Amino acid sequence: MQTVFLEFNERLKAYFGLSRMSHSVLDIAHPSVGALVALGGFPPLAPLLIGLIAAFAGFTAVFAINDLIDWRVDTERMQKYRRESSQFDLDSLGYRHPIAQEKLRFGKALAWVFFWGLLSLSLAFVLRPLCCLMLLMAVGLEIAYCKLLRKTHWKAWLSGAMVGVGALAGIYAYKESPSMAYLVSFFVWTFAWEVGGRNIPNDWTDLEEDIHLNIRTIPVRY
Repeated sequence: MQTVFLEFNERLKAYFGLSRMSHSVLDIAHPSVGALVALGGFPPLAPLLIGLIAAFAGFTAVFAINDLIDWRVDTERMQKYRRESSQFDLDSLGYRHPIAQEKLRFGKALAWVFFWGLLSLSLAFVLRPLCCLMLLMAVGLEIAYCKLLRKTHWKAWLSGAMVGVGALAGIYAYKESPSMAYLVSFFVWTFAWEVGGRNIPNDWTDLEEDIHLNIRTIPVRY
């Protein structure tokens, strides 16, 4: 029984780290707060639950894409600079880069992304088809962010835009025609949180590694 529990715990830590759930769960607050402010109150229970599950599934899938695309670089990082989380780094809770550490097979990680991605797309479509398109846009931004890993430090802007688009999807899920001023201000707020409150601090903890791996980040550049 203890062996089964330990195996389950190991697998849970692998998937937890893959999807960076420590901060993806926090990011659910963005579309939730956006919807509540736009509506001036809570939506009916059923749409509320659908929206929360859709947001959780969406962020779970999108953040896991990072490890799928960057697994070769992550493998090099873990082989040369393996470290435990000794600093406040949200991304290091759970296994850090579980594919690279061989804690999770690539195929299982890919299946994980497809499952949560399809669930999120389906629920987003139920709420409003536009939300489904916005989720696909967020996926595209995350893929572009990963592809620019060694190209430019300005890729952080794409990460901010990805979270911002997800936040706007929460607003459109419950309000058909929100004001443009509100949309812009809320997007800027969530964008700033992602870039300044998460992306840059997390890149700062990897500063020495990123320098040697030729990864372009804002802390490396400045």
